[in-house]
Amino acid sequence: MDRVVWLPIGALREFPDNPRRHPESQIARLMKSIGRFWTNPILIDETGTILAGHGRWEAARRLGMTEVPTVTISGLNRFVPIGISIAFVIIWQRWRPGVCPPAS
Repeated sequence: MDRVVWLPIGALREFPDNPRRHPESQIARLMKSIGRFWTNPILIDETGTILAGHGRWEAARRLGMTEVPTVTISGLNRFVPIGISIAFVIIWQRWRPGVCPPAS
């Protein structure tokens, strides 16, 4: 993990076990923000699976963007991606309680 690389949006895929779901209001806010400038790249593994940034990916997709900024983490075992996803949910919930609830 050392640099931001812009990749085709179609090269990324959602992490199937992502525990977090994004309300429409959050996607709308992300679209507004990304439309002005992009501040936080999408975290992916070497297969292009999104580890963090599903909401940003969805917002970019809806905006019709063809490329998105990414940072790749490689060499993960099969347990690390779910751990990363859960960690981001916990961090988000402590930062903005109730804004982005985990999947039910």
